[in-house]
Amino acid sequence: QMLAKLREKYGTLLYEADDQRYYSFPSLECLCAVKEQDLRDMGFGYRAPFIVRSAQYIVRHGGMQWLEDLREEKDMDALREKLLTLHGVGRKVADCVAVFSLDKAHVVPVDTHVWEIACRDMDPTLARVKSLTPVVHQRVNDIFIERYGTFAGWAHSLLFAAELPRFASRLPRTLQEEMKSFREECKQKRAETKREKTAASPSPSPKVKKNGQVTKMTTTQTSSSPKRQASRSLMAAHKTAPRVVRERRNDLSLMDRQVGVQRTSRKRKQSST
Repeated sequence: QMLAKLREKYGTLLYEADDQRYYSFPSLECLCAVKEQDLRDMGFGYRAPFIVRSAQYIVRHGGMQWLEDLREEKDMDALREKLLTLHGVGRKVADCVAVFSLDKAHVVPVDTHVWEIACRDMDPTLARVKSLTPVVHQRVNDIFIERYGTFAGWAHSLLFAAELPRFASRLPRTLQEEMKSFREECKQKRAETKREKTAASPSPSPKVKKNGQVTKMTTTQTSSSPKRQASRSLMAAHKTAPRVVRERRNDLSLMDRQVGVQRTSRKRKQSST
């Protein structure tokens, strides 16, 4: 829907039939001039600045020729690095562009859902990993290629779509039950991991009042020596004292200084006489 809005507003009308209008994708030069707020109003949200800045970057580095050179790039690592220079593009988005737009049909964009598919249907040992590092991305990609060959990227699309509720109902009942069971298992593992992290994390830091607001003391504050803690307690007590009391103390200090100046002046006069 977002792309349809983008084409309709900034593209060129190509064809119209049966009350349907088809527009071209806007040019790079057009996207460079688009206002970020206009994209936000169209529903692009956080993606708005990515679109404008990426278009501007591509124009500065050769425009359409830069894009065409990407399609001719044979080294996937080099291709990915070039895509990662675009504002807001990460590993998964770069791989999506490669497989869907640059004829790299063997590339598999990996996210949590694709990783879970690989764990369930291909290599259960992948469940041991803690995060989706570049090494894990490559391992999942290699597994898909081993099973589906040079069209692993398109196979990934079918498997990914099968996980969506709108398509899952068309699958055999036994497969639906297996997928549901696996999702529940993954959900339980995530909850268990979260509990373990919570248990391993340090206890909440004690809170102190600062300028009328409740703030947390840092770990260094709570774990410092008793002498330092006492000093900080005095400082905290001074900061939390009523404003009137502090002003009164300041007034007294000013009076003391004034009295001292007067005494010094009298002594100087007496010594001169």
